[in-house]
Amino acid sequence: MNLKILSRNDIFLEQPKWRDPGRSNYFAMYSSVFGGVVADPALMILPMDDHLVHRGDGIFEALECVNGYLYNLDAHLSRLQRSAQLISLDLPFDLGTIKQIIMETVAIVGVKDCIVRLFISRGLGGFGPNPTECH
Repeated sequence: MNLKILSRNDIFLEQPKWRDPGRSNYFAMYSSVFGGVVADPALMILPMDDHLVHRGDGIFEALECVNGYLYNLDAHLSRLQRSAQLISLDLPFDLGTIKQIIMETVAIVGVKDCIVRLFISRGLGGFGPNPTECH
């Protein structure tokens, strides 16, 4: 086997078939890594040194959006905050900002019926188990 070392151009210039827009049900993602909304499924990625990826260190919520209405959004956000407190995880934004990010992300893509998934990670860091290395 002769493995190829991939460059940035190898990865980002050619659209991978498995992530073609329209062929997946991934509509958008707010990325705190990139600082905005990503609508290209090929760019909906997390760094390998994110503790959510290699340690499972984070929290999540899923809520339904039907006809543009986000069901029980405030209840989901309250539970998200409680979950964060239980594992001593600082939320990256206050709940009002998280709510605004969710509503704007859903509005940007114009999809009225979807499932919204929230993932809050401890953050980027090394590959060790110590959460203090995260930022």
